[in-house]
Amino acid sequence: MQESLLEQVENVLMCGLQQHALSPPLLRWIDIIWERIQTFIVVELGSIVNKVQMLERILQRKYAPQSTQTLLDIVVSNLGDSPTTLLWSAFARSLEQLVHECIQESDFWWYIFVFSYPKLADQFNMLASHLIILSDDFETSKLTGHMEKMLTSRESDYQTKAQNDKQKLGYANAGSGTGSIYPM
Repeated sequence: MQESLLEQVENVLMCGLQQHALSPPLLRWIDIIWERIQTFIVVELGSIVNKVQMLERILQRKYAPQSTQTLLDIVVSNLGDSPTTLLWSAFARSLEQLVHECIQESDFWWYIFVFSYPKLADQFNMLASHLIILSDDFETSKLTGHMEKMLTSRESDYQTKAQNDKQKLGYANAGSGTGSIYPM
């Protein structure tokens, strides 16, 4: 069976990592980092979102004394948006800033957040699934609206990298072996 282009690119990158003198610890660190990212995004953020949504539900059912407004209406008028929306937008903004700084910092972080983009996107799918289990009224549209912007820029970087790697593989495969631009 013929490998897909993405599998070929991953194999080329993994060969480079395996040739690195620190490859076993490096690969172990990559796994540990993804476990921590998953714990942070799925478990910890999921719990926070669930608690904020529960608070919104309670505020929506309570009325202000001598008023027809719910406490949630008062909170939204003071904050300018719902607490859940503010949480998502603040998280997305902070994560995007952190990821942007990290990928500028080193190739290792670039590998984690750009080359491994499908893993990052999968973390948010797992978060949505986790929130659906925790809450009977979770709306995935609240999650996707804010996270979509952050994931779109990571996806764009990932696709650019995949396209560049595809061109490199094309040049390497098209060459006679001795005149290839990128020897394999």
